[in-house]
Amino acid sequence: MSNAIIIGGTKGIGLMLAEIMATRGDKVTIAGRDPERSAAAARKIGPNVTGIAVDLTRPHDIAKSLAGAGPVQYVVLAGVHRDTNTVREYDIDKAIGLVTLKLVGYTACIKALLRKQEVLDRSVARTPTKRLPTMKDVAAATLFLLETGR
Repeated sequence: MSNAIIIGGTKGIGLMLAEIMATRGDKVTIAGRDPERSAAAARKIGPNVTGIAVDLTRPHDIAKSLAGAGPVQYVVLAGVHRDTNTVREYDIDKAIGLVTLKLVGYTACIKALLRKQEVLDRSVARTPTKRLPTMKDVAAATLFLLETGR
């Protein structure tokens, strides 16, 4: 049995992962922007799941929101805003919000949870490289997508 927190666990892949982990007996905390939605999703999954509110677009509030969480063995950052911000109708505020969520919000979550435990490799980085992605990683992935037409 493990302890996990899934930021963005109220729908989509995050919710599915929470359901799978809870079914196998893991203790799971799911987080979403809306406290009622997070609590309702947790109740629906089962008794070993807790729902909390964390808004990745408000990075100054993240540490306080995560104060009662942890320590955890697994951290999943699945929260994202889906948008259709095209170049022709480019909305700078929407773009800033998404960048804040993914870069600043994700990192603020990691920082807040690391205060509770110091082992980054086992706690957070479940990537092939055992670390958070760098700009070089993102650039390489972008080049791959450009070259393969995906």
